[in-house]
Amino acid sequence: MKKSIIFTGVLLLIIAVFVAGCTSNSPASTATPVPTTPQLSTVDPSDMALALSDVPAGFTIKEGSEKTTSDMSQEALANGWKKGYDVEFQRMNTATQDYEILEQTISVYPISNLNQVMTEATTETLQKANATTTVEQLSDPKIGDSSKAFRIKTSYLGVPVTSFSIYFIKKDVYEGLVIGGTSADYETLKGLANVSASKIR
Repeated sequence: MKKSIIFTGVLLLIIAVFVAGCTSNSPASTATPVPTTPQLSTVDPSDMALALSDVPAGFTIKEGSEKTTSDMSQEALANGWKKGYDVEFQRMNTATQDYEILEQTISVYPISNLNQVMTEATTETLQKANATTTVEQLSDPKIGDSSKAFRIKTSYLGVPVTSFSIYFIKKDVYEGLVIGGTSADYETLKGLANVSASKIR
């Protein structure tokens, strides 16, 4: 039991390494037309979040919550963070010591600052590499308007643990998705990232 608790804690640490116009045929009027802004999201971050029905069987929701300014780093606030949402799922089999944790973080920023947000996330992830942890940048998963992917490998008590991260931008939304554990699968994460991108409207 102690080993299971410690192992779960290690997975949470890995996750923390990161662990995004209408037209009208009506007669012309003298009113000034309202400009459309199709590049901006129109739904709340909570409506962009993955639901239990979106994730593979066996996962349960651990936590889902609106983000507030107190949750955000000084860098995020300096980049003009507006609002966001986090959700975390977990799947575990204590009999086989098989664990997976899936986390999604959603944030809305001014569009002009999104590239800086992505750069900072990339730098932070790459800096996690050390003598016992390998961080590799994967090929562009081509999700949203811009995206990056990473694989992180480490071990604890001789047990190999792998996590995958996908960061992407779509409209004025930045998202980070991470799946980590003893049997984490990149293709699963990529599919979930595409589902996530489709929820940004």
